[in-house]
Amino acid sequence: MIEKKYFGLDQVADEIRYLEAKEGYILKTFDGERYTFEPTDEGPFTYAVHFSVEPASLQKFTDVGFTVCCEYLGSQGGYYYFLTRPQTITQPVPHNYDDRKDAIQLKVNRVDRFVGVVLIAVIFLYAYFFMKNMNGLYLIVLIPTLGLAAYVYAVRQRYLRFIKNN
Repeated sequence: MIEKKYFGLDQVADEIRYLEAKEGYILKTFDGERYTFEPTDEGPFTYAVHFSVEPASLQKFTDVGFTVCCEYLGSQGGYYYFLTRPQTITQPVPHNYDDRKDAIQLKVNRVDRFVGVVLIAVIFLYAYFFMKNMNGLYLIVLIPTLGLAAYVYAVRQRYLRFIKNN
């Protein structure tokens, strides 16, 4: 079974819930946009998704019963390790979100420095043109730009929540 699904760096908990909901299947490969599952009689499974900027030692995961089911080198850099173990093993799942938080902070910095400046400039420019000429054509650009600005702000806030809470 192949499913196309996207999870951001800050959505690790959602990704794990998605993987664990696939009862009767185990993850075999991930290519950045598609998860490939194979049927299995084993399970249910506990999953862990580890992200690191450099190749990582997974000793802390293997020490508590995890095995690597697949790895993926991200298109923007970073290594994703998908690990699984039977749910009957009850030892705590190790977490280390330092590299995730660093990568997310870089995205927030890009938003703050570039996207914010461009969006604000476009909004003020087209608002000025609209006020000056009272031409509704400028609203066709202004309204979607305001929507984009709201979306960018919401994503930025989601990223900052992840950094703060993990």
